[in-house]
Amino acid sequence: MKKNVIGLILTLLMFKITTDYIYVNLIGKIFGYSGFKVLINNFNLIISYLLVVLIIPFIRKLNKKNTFSSIIVLLLVYLSYIPFTTMVAYFPMEKKFIVQCLSYWMLIFVFYIMIPKIKIKKVFKKNTNKKILMFIVFILVGTIVFISGRYTGFRFKINFHNVYELRSEAQTFKIPIILGYIYSASKSINPLLLAYYLTKKKYEYSILIFIIQILSFSINGSKTILTTTLLAVIFNMFYKKKYLKLLPWIFISFNFLGVLEVYILKTYTIINYFIRRVFFVPNLLNYYYYDFFKKNTPDYLKQSFLRYLNQKSEYPPIDNMIGDIYFNKPEMGANNGLFSDAYANFGIFGIFLMPLAIIFILKILDSCAEGLEDKILLTPAITLAFIFISSFYFTILLTHGLIGLCITLYFLEKRRKLKKYRRKI
Repeated sequence: MKKNVIGLILTLLMFKITTDYIYVNLIGKIFGYSGFKVLINNFNLIISYLLVVLIIPFIRKLNKKNTFSSIIVLLLVYLSYIPFTTMVAYFPMEKKFIVQCLSYWMLIFVFYIMIPKIKIKKVFKKNTNKKILMFIVFILVGTIVFISGRYTGFRFKINFHNVYELRSEAQTFKIPIILGYIYSASKSINPLLLAYYLTKKKYEYSILIFIIQILSFSINGSKTILTTTLLAVIFNMFYKKKYLKLLPWIFISFNFLGVLEVYILKTYTIINYFIRRVFFVPNLLNYYYYDFFKKNTPDYLKQSFLRYLNQKSEYPPIDNMIGDIYFNKPEMGANNGLFSDAYANFGIFGIFLMPLAIIFILKILDSCAEGLEDKILLTPAITLAFIFISSFYFTILLTHGLIGLCITLYFLEKRRKLKKYRRKI
């Protein structure tokens, strides 16, 4: 037990140290022009390390669980919370923001531990479940085939060189709203189906979903589609339960590789496209959203589903507004999630409301996914972690297909007897 705790502390501190080093010596110097200021303050540095120590008990509890949601929350810790502590150490920010953002995260952890799993009863028999699952597959496949044939002539593209051309072209497509929602949801659901059919050794369905993913990528050039497709295949081939213990080492390795790339190859691919964009841009945007909405009225979901009830927002699209004010780029979509979502829509009250809403849907996911193997769930978990960081809650439910993912998980065939086990730290 002591060795496990010491190992956890050492890996967290190593990740924190390498993340700090990258921010001060690379992000701040190379990308300082885009807002990444560096202010050395020993007191703030000490506070930032205390914030890391503070969450160790929560991480231990997460590591002991074996659920879909525990993987998602752990990923959010490494992708967002630890980089937040780095920003606390070196980025000049108001103390009120630090306290409120920390409160947001603490409520995420507390609600996750306190709220029990939400049980969803089985409504249909096994054969009915299979038929409904096949109907879901038919709808997803049929939608992508229709969009591909109608708007792109069934083109196949498998490289990243012209993705921006594909995206620009896709913006001109006048896709019906319902098909647009299904297509967006398929980006989260299809990798799950691919992993599921590979695990069940139903290779004819696996090949079908794989081909459909290539068609889907060729429609708008979304890198996420190809990335999650490859991850689903890789996890099916090589994943083992013990590998989850290596999660912090994976992030530490990314940091080391990013530094080595800079000093050996003199390029910034990992630093720019992964570490800067995933670790630090969302945290920077959190502060900008706070800075704006602390002085202005929250939007109260008027740019979300309430707009369909004739509720008009007093703001232009919030992501474009933030891009205009803080980056002088009105065309920039500075979309963000988690704390930004809570504060933009409800102000300080969102710090309490939105963690509860997030944990509620995660608990529903757990119930729908119970009985499925980790290697089936890992790719959707990674996808959802990234989506939560970058999108508002109700956008995730509908546009990004979280509701559709819950429904699909519910109808997948599960193991009859669940083996209870605990993942050690």
